[in-house]
Amino acid sequence: MVTRNNPDPVYLVQQGQITAIDQPSLSVGTRRDIRPVISEILLEPGLVLLAYTDGLTHAGERKGSPLAIRAALTSLIERELPVDRWADELLRCAVDLDEGRPGDDISVLVLTVQPETGDDVRRLWVRMPL
Repeated sequence: MVTRNNPDPVYLVQQGQITAIDQPSLSVGTRRDIRPVISEILLEPGLVLLAYTDGLTHAGERKGSPLAIRAALTSLIERELPVDRWADELLRCAVDLDEGRPGDDISVLVLTVQPETGDDVRRLWVRMPL
């Protein structure tokens, strides 16, 4: 299940095809009684989900060349860049467009469903600089 309170879409990649979950959604705190948009997604090996904050959306706007997120995602797929490097690559593009000085906080989440490995161990990798 994908729950959104963000006007920016969440992208799903399945078998090389990109789908935007982009039903209208309002940010939390902009008015009373805001409800999230909930989308049910069937989990299957190879599924990739990309979610991000508006800092990624607004990267490059000050210079008149905002980051085209769907096009950047298409490029990652076409270049066959490993999924575990997608967040770093998108962040690098955003920071480059802002000439090394992002105008807003940027968070990127890339979630992928991996095929079963046979040991029934669930693994989660998270990196957070403090």
